[in-house]
Amino acid sequence: MIVGIGKKGKQVGYIGVDKCPNCKNYVHFRLYEYSDTINAYFIPIAKFNKKTFLVCPVCETAWELSNDIKDKMLEKSINSLSPETTQVIWGKASKIVKEYVTEYIEMYGDDWYQRLIEKCAGEINKEIDDKTYIQEIVEKYLQFYLDDDRPK
Repeated sequence: MIVGIGKKGKQVGYIGVDKCPNCKNYVHFRLYEYSDTINAYFIPIAKFNKKTFLVCPVCETAWELSNDIKDKMLEKSINSLSPETTQVIWGKASKIVKEYVTEYIEMYGDDWYQRLIEKCAGEINKEIDDKTYIQEIVEKYLQFYLDDDRPK
């Protein structure tokens, strides 16, 4: 009988777009689970020492998550839209923000930020039906757009 011990990793969730504290890029964060495995004839039969990490795909920095944070992140990944849909919303937000940002700053003064989020969400919601998540992505896009600390 061939028995072995190894390590195995797999993606277990998608979190969404956020700014990496290490490389300062806005990236699609994913959750990965790594564990030690016992294999019989190259088939995993037991896992132990499971650890969950949040990973930046650009700089490949990983942060190990405690169990309570892991559970919150897994719940968020269940409720998140797909990376592809998130990217579509991000692209549409980019076009709307670039077109209206100056006009909204002049027209609404201090209230421009929230009104522009609502404008974007209203336009995008005509095509994608999840206004709450759309607003979250649009707000991340505005943070990205206004962020002087990100790589150019």
